[in-house]
Amino acid sequence: AVNRHLETLAQTNSLLQAVARLPEVVSLDPQRCPVVLSRLHGEFTDRYTNLAVVERDGGISCSALPIEPGRKYSNPEQLRTTLAQNRFVIGGIVVGGLSGERLMSAATPVGARAGQSDAVVVTGIRASYLNGIFDSYQLPPGSQIALVDKRGEPLTNQSTEAWRLPSPATIVAALAKGTREFAHDAGGQPYLVVLNPIGDYDVYVLAALPSDVATGPVTWRLIVDMGQILAFALLAAIGALLGARYLVLAPIARFRGAVRAYRRDGRSFTFQRAKAPQEIVELADEFATMARDVEARQENLQALLRQRDLLVRETNHRVKNNLQIVASLLSLQSRRITEPGAKAQFDLARQRVATLALLHRHLYEQRDTETVNLRTFFGQLMVQLVAALGHRARPEVDVPDFRVPPSIAIPLGLIVTEAVTNTIKYAFPDGRQGRIRLTVTIADGRGHLVIEDDGIGLGEPSSGGHGMGDVLMRGFADQVSGTLSVDAPAGGGTRISLDFQLEEPAETPEEQTDSDASVEA
Repeated sequence: AVNRHLETLAQTNSLLQAVARLPEVVSLDPQRCPVVLSRLHGEFTDRYTNLAVVERDGGISCSALPIEPGRKYSNPEQLRTTLAQNRFVIGGIVVGGLSGERLMSAATPVGARAGQSDAVVVTGIRASYLNGIFDSYQLPPGSQIALVDKRGEPLTNQSTEAWRLPSPATIVAALAKGTREFAHDAGGQPYLVVLNPIGDYDVYVLAALPSDVATGPVTWRLIVDMGQILAFALLAAIGALLGARYLVLAPIARFRGAVRAYRRDGRSFTFQRAKAPQEIVELADEFATMARDVEARQENLQALLRQRDLLVRETNHRVKNNLQIVASLLSLQSRRITEPGAKAQFDLARQRVATLALLHRHLYEQRDTETVNLRTFFGQLMVQLVAALGHRARPEVDVPDFRVPPSIAIPLGLIVTEAVTNTIKYAFPDGRQGRIRLTVTIADGRGHLVIEDDGIGLGEPSSGGHGMGDVLMRGFADQVSGTLSVDAPAGGGTRISLDFQLEEPAETPEEQTDSDASVEA
């Protein structure tokens, strides 16, 4: 019964929507609008009492049935609700103003944009038509069925024993509490009253059944319905679990395994598409595309890195060759100089250039073009300096296997060059033999370099601290944010100590200019 009445209301809604869009209705043509409504109403006279257009002020501007001028619509509350909500509205159960019979009023806005309609199309569904829907039902003896609105007013009543229906106040109270089933006593006979809503139209199918008739079938029906619901829920749960397992979880697990294999092996991404939902297949395709893009970018980056390393190594090679040429030119020029002081300065300059050439040879020969191994570099540098200066001093190197950038290695190498050159020049006079020891320690992010010998020592205090070598070493120490000190250990000889920063210092342009100027000075 609920479904059949709901279908009737849906058909009424469709009819009123179609009428509300007719040009004659939208324009409220006083000549053509009544003709169109009359022709449409003629096809549904058994169902609807009238078709009319009511304006916002309640005036009936167009009607399928003849009306006197200035007549007002008899249900202003429904008119206001329809215009405010701008949708199809059931106005409840009323007595028609023209037909004089009980009916269910319905209205919908005339076809304008939302919130801008100034008129509605109204009709009344005859009680006789709605009552005919109930005629096909065989009710148990003493039962009653009827349509009621939210005010508890009945529209149709199949039984002639109206006293069996609850009062409107009782129905309204039950609806206010949300109660759809309640007990009702009429003439000493207990009844079970059931209210079933028809959609969201505030209209209900009310059935009043004698308790002795309703209890057995209702209880049995409740058991059957509960069993069906539980069986359906169980089947749905099993189906959901199986579907989730084979259609969702298994493909997701395969997708996760393919991602892990790709991340572990780095090979092409491969996903088994068989029996996988379209969404997961599309996700896998997108991931595969992304993986190919990543692989292409990685290959491009690797090629760029190889090219960069090749260019850097070639640059270091060329720089090393050029520095060796410069050192050779200085050596040739030194041989032509007879004045001892000038010859010594040329030899010292040649050693400085040779130190730089040795550094760039390290950068060229090793795979790492961005750092220098201090142990290897200092070991070869000490041997090279002692051999080049033609002295029999014994070099000792105690340096950890540690790498630093060229910006740190170059100043350190030049400091060692100056220190060893001065040591051999001044610490071992008259061919005296001795030992030169180079030590580097690393702790707390900083390095500590010590060059010490067992020579004759510093001599008079006034003779040290202002020579060219000392100025250069302090300038190079500033480039590594270092602190340089020179002292005489208790056992004799000279010790040069440098505490320096391992990482490349971030210099401002002003600081770089000052550092360069100090070295040039």
